[in-house]
Amino acid sequence: DAIAFKGWYKNRVLHILLVFLMTSFGASIGNVVVFPLLLRMIL
Repeated sequence: DAIAFKGWYKNRVLHILLVFLMTSFGASIGNVVVFPLLLRMIL
């Protein structure tokens, strides 16, 4: 199931893992983008 993307979507455990990984990745990108802007505003 883990080899094909369709398998990730059909398998509940892999689907939950995929959602967790994508949200974590998005949050990390958001932190990297916003953190320097916040530092400029504070300092």
